[in-house]
This record gives sequence, structure tokens and C-alpha cells, in this order.
Amino acid sequence: MDKERRREVRHACMQEVGYATQDLSYIDYIHDISAWGVFVQSKQNVPVGESIFMTIPLFGDETSIKVVGEVVWSSPEGMGIRFSMGIGGATVESVLGDKKP
Repeated sequence: MDKERRREVRHACMQEVGYATQDLSYIDYIHDISAWGVFVQSKQNVPVGESIFMTIPLFGDETSIKVVGEVVWSSPEGMGIRFSMGIGGATVESVLGDKKP
């Protein structure tokens, strides 16, 4: 996804994330996040167009958020996922906490 097409600024982070397709579930790491998507660092080969169901832990809390998205691009290093609905700036900050690199 080109930066010019992004709706929001991406924030670098290294946050573990659980996610599932219709067939399998995985645990990998979010490399960056915005209100409308994430880059997940992963060796999994999830096809473009695949629906993803993510569970993202909130920093300093025992809770997490559930997000539905779609793989919009994929590479050997990971995949770009666009959220079906935005998660909001306050939620992005809750994911980042003080983990900002």
C-alpha cells in the first residue's frame, strides 16, 4: 500500500498479534499500525484478498481488541492488512503505550 493512499500516519511498534484466516490461526508481530491498518511481520503466505480476524492486546492492560481486516498486499517479510472499520486514534495509542521505538 503506497503512503499516498494511506488515510492515517503509520506508527512503528513491535506488538505481538494473534490472527486467523478461515482455515488457520497464527501469532506474529505488528511492525507498524494506523487507525486503518497494520503491517504484520510474518513468514506466513496469506493470499491477497483473504479476510483476517485479529486480536490485538492493549498496552498495560489485560484487554485486547478484535479487528477484522483484509490482506491488501503480501511479501516474503509480511503483509499489509486494511481494517474493515477504523480503530480510532485513542485505540492506536492504547496499542502503542510506551512501546514506541
